[in-house]
Amino acid sequence: LEKGGHFNEAKEIRKIYGMTPDLYDRLKSFIKIPEDADHFGQKNKSGIGISSSPKPDGKDYNFDKSLTAADSVELNLADSAALENLPGIGTILAPRIIRYRNLLGGFYSVAQLHEVYGLSEEHFRAASPHLYINGETFKRFNINFASIGEIGRHPYIGFGTARKIVKL
Repeated sequence: LEKGGHFNEAKEIRKIYGMTPDLYDRLKSFIKIPEDADHFGQKNKSGIGISSSPKPDGKDYNFDKSLTAADSVELNLADSAALENLPGIGTILAPRIIRYRNLLGGFYSVAQLHEVYGLSEEHFRAASPHLYINGETFKRFNINFASIGEIGRHPYIGFGTARKIVKL
């Protein structure tokens, strides 16, 4: 939970790195996860506060930032300050979004935010109504004249595929 993850049911604990099937079988009788838990710092029905603390300073992301339609942000032109002002995006996710955008050469769809490491569905749902894409703002590169390094750095291609493309 301190690293930003959460579990909705006991069997999801099997995803923990190093959790073997044998260890899970020995521990599963001790695992109790309330069905009504809200993992983003709010209280569940029993009144117990649960905080996932996704930011290193221990504060939860603010999903209650009040923005109007005029406060929409063009995803391919936004700087980190503009992204941090969006609900669900904080000081950790804003630089990750920008880094991924630079690797891609720009987003062609807001839905590509799902590919950013650490951006959960809750963060996406909170931020996406305030984002839009201008079709002219992403950078294209000519694959026929690009080097292996340029092609390989693209998240959708990778260096193995880049070598095969250049070889052909």
